[in-house]
Amino acid sequence: MIHGLLLAAGNSTRFGSQKLLTKLPGSQTIAQVSATQLRSCVDRVTVVVNSDNQRVIDLFAKENLSLTICPQSRYGIGHSIACGVSDTIGATGWVVALADMPFIKTQTIEAIVEALRKGALIAVPVFRGTRGHPVGFSKKLCEELIQLKGDTGGKDLLRRYSSDVEEVQCLDPGILTDIDTPEDLKKSLQEIGRNVVPLS
Repeated sequence: MIHGLLLAAGNSTRFGSQKLLTKLPGSQTIAQVSATQLRSCVDRVTVVVNSDNQRVIDLFAKENLSLTICPQSRYGIGHSIACGVSDTIGATGWVVALADMPFIKTQTIEAIVEALRKGALIAVPVFRGTRGHPVGFSKKLCEELIQLKGDTGGKDLLRRYSSDVEEVQCLDPGILTDIDTPEDLKKSLQEIGRNVVPLS
C-alpha cells in the first residue's frame, strides 16, 4: 500500500494568515486541492497537522482524511515526516507532499507512485533539470524516515542514497511551486493556476 503523507503543520507566518484556507478558482481551498490531487493517486492519505491549527484540522476532518497531530512539527519538516511515517508503519512506501503546493499534476504524482511500485528506493520528480515535490520513499527507508528531524526533511536521505534516487522527468512546473506569500499565490495563479481546474 502506497501511503500519501500530506504535510500541513506549518503556521503560514510569511503569508500573514492561514494560507491553506485560502480559496482558489473553483471555490476549493489550497488545502482541499492539494489533498484531492494526492488522494486520487495513492491508496490512502494521512495529513500531518499541528494542534494549533484547529481550522485546518476541521477542514481535513470534513474531507474524511486521516489526521496525525505532530507536536514536534514546529521544529521542522523532518519531525512531520517522522510523525506521519510512524503512524502509517504498514505502508509499502510513502509519497510525501506539501499541502501548500496545489498545482502539481496528478500525472506527476501517479508517476512517483508507479516508480515506488516498481521498486524505486526514492523517486523524485524533475522539471527542466530541477527536482521538486512530491518525493516517494520505499518502506526500506522506514526506520531512517522515523528518525528524521529539523528543517531538512528528506534531503539528507536523498544525499545519502544519491545513486539510488530515481528521477522522474515531467512537464510540470507545479512541482516547484509552493505558496509562501500572497505574492507567490498571485504569481502562481497567473502562470499556472489559470490552467488548473480544482477537482471536486
